[in-house]
Amino acid sequence: MSEKLKTLKDLTYNTIAKDGVHILVVKEAILKEEAIKWIKELSKGGFNRNPQIRFNKGRIDTSEVFEAIFSMETDIVIRWIKHFFNISDEDLKEVKENGNL
Repeated sequence: MSEKLKTLKDLTYNTIAKDGVHILVVKEAILKEEAIKWIKELSKGGFNRNPQIRFNKGRIDTSEVFEAIFSMETDIVIRWIKHFFNISDEDLKEVKENGNL
């Protein structure tokens, strides 16, 4: 069973008050580490990353269509996480090679 993925509310953070506004402070390394865990979990997925939609007697298999849509949406989410948290393919490769996470 995989480790429970954390969301922002699950992370340890400090609060500081600035001009009467409370600001949550989370270490960048912790955010990046959790983001990489999310990418790894989404990448496992168990779905076909390059689905083929076939016709059978003029009909489309709807399960293949849903799988194709899910695959595209998941890929978009992974790309967004990588962009937002500035995670490179090298970061992911390094994690794989070192066995961290």
